[in-house]
Amino acid sequence: MRKIICTYCFLVLLAANQLLAQHKSTLVKIAEIAYSDGNFYHSIDLYNEELKKNKSNAYALQQLGLCYQKIGDFTAANTCFKKLYASNDKDCPLAEYYLAMSQKTLGEYAVAKEHFDNVKKTYKGNNQSYYTAKAKDESKICTIALSATERANVFINLLPPSVNKRYSELSPTVFNNMLVFSALSSDTLLSIDEEAPTPKSKFYYIELNDSSASPKLFLPQFFNEYKHDLVDIDFSTDAQRMYFTLCQKNSDGKEIAQIYGSAKEGVNWGKAVKMGDLINDPSGLYTAIHPALGWDSKSKQDILYFSSDRPGGSGALDLWYAEIDAQFSVDGVYNMGRKFNSVENEITPFIDSQTGHLYFSSNGLDGLGGYDIFIASDKGKNFDKPKNMGKPYNSSYDDFYFRHSAKQNGYFVSNRINVQKSNCCDDIFSFRKEDKKHFNFSAIKKVNDSTEQNINGVSFVFFHDKDTVMAQYGKTYSLPTTDSITVLALKNGYIQNYRSIALRSLKNDTSLLVMKMEEIKLNQEYRLNNIFFDYDKATLTSACIGELERLRNFISENPDVLIEIAAHSDNKGAADYNLKLSQARAKSVVDYLVQKGIPQEQLVAKGYGMTVPIAFNTTPTGEDNPEGRQLNRRIVFKIIGPFKTEQDEK
Repeated sequence: MRKIICTYCFLVLLAANQLLAQHKSTLVKIAEIAYSDGNFYHSIDLYNEELKKNKSNAYALQQLGLCYQKIGDFTAANTCFKKLYASNDKDCPLAEYYLAMSQKTLGEYAVAKEHFDNVKKTYKGNNQSYYTAKAKDESKICTIALSATERANVFINLLPPSVNKRYSELSPTVFNNMLVFSALSSDTLLSIDEEAPTPKSKFYYIELNDSSASPKLFLPQFFNEYKHDLVDIDFSTDAQRMYFTLCQKNSDGKEIAQIYGSAKEGVNWGKAVKMGDLINDPSGLYTAIHPALGWDSKSKQDILYFSSDRPGGSGALDLWYAEIDAQFSVDGVYNMGRKFNSVENEITPFIDSQTGHLYFSSNGLDGLGGYDIFIASDKGKNFDKPKNMGKPYNSSYDDFYFRHSAKQNGYFVSNRINVQKSNCCDDIFSFRKEDKKHFNFSAIKKVNDSTEQNINGVSFVFFHDKDTVMAQYGKTYSLPTTDSITVLALKNGYIQNYRSIALRSLKNDTSLLVMKMEEIKLNQEYRLNNIFFDYDKATLTSACIGELERLRNFISENPDVLIEIAAHSDNKGAADYNLKLSQARAKSVVDYLVQKGIPQEQLVAKGYGMTVPIAFNTTPTGEDNPEGRQLNRRIVFKIIGPFKTEQDEK
């Protein structure tokens, strides 16, 4: 017999399914066995085969939906539960509950809440008190999610297919400029003989600056001796110790995790030590998983945080902690208490070495659905009450394994649907938090050497990336600190002003960007910067467009002035030739502006050649002066009088 393997060593406790009284076919019975063994893909094949023979088998349809949930195909699960609910089959009293759960997972909170509220009022089947209480809790989650807002300064990205393959990728951990993670490295589903060894998840790594590279085995010489699933890994703040989790089934077939530690011996890692009985249950009945390391500066010892379902907790998987000495010995293990632990699961803790804050995930504390990421701020001797991290860190799906790699960046794991995501299972996402700068605008003019005056009625435009924003006076705008903008100030009767600003250079979170403007003066030259022509040519290059557009904006803002576009040259070459070339270049600028809608009659093209230098072409000793020549090769404009149309003259 062949079976489908989906290695997923992450422990999740689900409510038991109700068994229906109806007769079960052989296919259904085999599917149930495969389901109980965790072979969900095989179960899906069998249930689909059963439904081809018997479309009215509501139980098979229900179980098919649950299988799809298990493999992370929530859309397919929702389709099954919609059909199940519509069938109104009396043997499936939980149909509406399952439908509501799938709708909540897909983020359809409003309609899911309606169904949960109905289940709370009308459900009369087995375990009534449990399911009505669950429906009440889930309705509350929907209410919270409907009012949740998303942080605009956090950007989430799915790591590329070189990292995220067909199965779950877990425990992303940054170590020595590497991203280390756990995975069953395969692009396709694995089909193996029943007697063949199950493929094992191992640790892989990529360089942080090359996420598209193919992952490599992490420390194969160290981990090759372990024949079971390697799931979690974390390192001490000084990179001298590591802790990892090994998963294997106990005699009852239950997946049990145990935590190991290893210390650096020179450049190599010493032999791993299985943590003692206070952390790893010697009976093999309870699990210890998700090691995370903090540091006690007073005792100079590692503080190991982990999840366990051992007795003495608040529910299923609880958060625990213990001090670990240099020999990996433990004096005591302590539950984190009800402030952190619910009756459900608390998993994947992480201590930020920079801030000391505790991050973890829970499906029992108030959240948006599934597992949500929480933060408990470090308060010195203890942690503050956990707070939900909100969107976009959390979603209606499972979100866990939160890890900082830098102050504003990091990773987490989620089975959320993503436009780039075709995998069924848990994938690694990166996040980037970009603080923002807030700014607004004003304009001033110089009155005399000691006095400046505000200018009213100025139009402000700022250019950001490919966007052009017509800014409103007095309104505040926000952009990431890593960005830059170019600001343009326009007003009739004034020379426009523009400046480029790197937002990180602004000292305050909110800044007033003051633009200095100059009133138009008759016959005063204003130089156009960045106007380039190819050698011996009068054709404008693409590098001129920005400056020419600013000139066009200025003329549009001042439609009542007559403007001369003047071109000047240095004294290289014959005077007549330079005069003709400069005239052609001035005309090129005028032609561009006319094509952009400026009236031809408002513009005058004038070439001056080398007749009006503003700098010396040579030095006093007769040597060439490149700086002077560059100043003389210029395009300028000046206001030479009022512009009157034929309508004005009438």
